[in-house]
Amino acid sequence: MLDHAGATNTPHLTVIALASITAVEETRAVALLGELLPVTVVTSGVAVFGGPLVTLVRTVDVVDEVTRAVLDLRAATVGHQHPGWLPHLTLARRLPRTDLAQALEVIGHTSIEVSLDVLRRWDPELREVRTLAAAG
Repeated sequence: MLDHAGATNTPHLTVIALASITAVEETRAVALLGELLPVTVVTSGVAVFGGPLVTLVRTVDVVDEVTRAVLDLRAATVGHQHPGWLPHLTLARRLPRTDLAQALEVIGHTSIEVSLDVLRRWDPELREVRTLAAAG
């Protein structure tokens, strides 16, 4: 799992998860978040989601402007897959729980600064990642 280098497995911070996103919603996301790029976040913990196959994440502290922009975007959209927003960097998906200890050893526990410089959209229907905005 950790050796899958495809774009869908790139570490990322999910801003919003909807079954579908309209062009208007996409434009709003760019308007709200694109001009904030690049933004520095700090990893602040480790979390594990799931059952036998888990998602391994690092929770992150984000600046108020990003939180406000995400909440504004969420308020303007419907059909969220998850209530609320827990800022986190997804590091591994569908990781067998038996590999969790080794993965935790690899990622460590030290907080690090991470620069977020691209706003991307994963389109599950087309199975493609598109760049919507990038830091100048």
